[in-house]
Amino acid sequence: MRGTQLPTAIAVEDPAEDAGFRGLRTGEKVLLPALQKLGEGYGQVAKPLPAQFFLSLDELEAISTAIAGYNEVIAEAAAEHNLALVDMHGMMERLKTGMVVDGNNYSSTFISGQVLSLDGIHATPRGYAIIANEFIRAINAKYQAAIPLVNVNDYRGNVFP
Repeated sequence: MRGTQLPTAIAVEDPAEDAGFRGLRTGEKVLLPALQKLGEGYGQVAKPLPAQFFLSLDELEAISTAIAGYNEVIAEAAAEHNLALVDMHGMMERLKTGMVVDGNNYSSTFISGQVLSLDGIHATPRGYAIIANEFIRAINAKYQAAIPLVNVNDYRGNVFP
């Protein structure tokens, strides 16, 4: 899709609207598979982007509620069984604004943040090292262990040409 000009406003299907479509709202998320559809001319008033290619504000709220519920169950189970707990959701939230690890800045910014790989979902080796250290800290704190932290700088992030 190199060179493809994406529209500045994206029309999306919405059966709740009289016209059956509306503009994408601030905060809504267009999913990666939509890129092909947008390249085919979807996202315009005459051809709104189908609902399965974006997440509405209501869907995003439902996802947030589900995440909070799962995390509550996980925390309760960890407490019940006296287990170490790592708040990965909290860590990922902190990464949105950035964090310094071993003297380097990291964030969840796609590619340049160095934590997420080129697929935007999985961590880079360096990102996994940061995650491993979160687990090591939790284990050390809970069980008075002395597991050494991983040197994050020993692992690669995204490599730019």
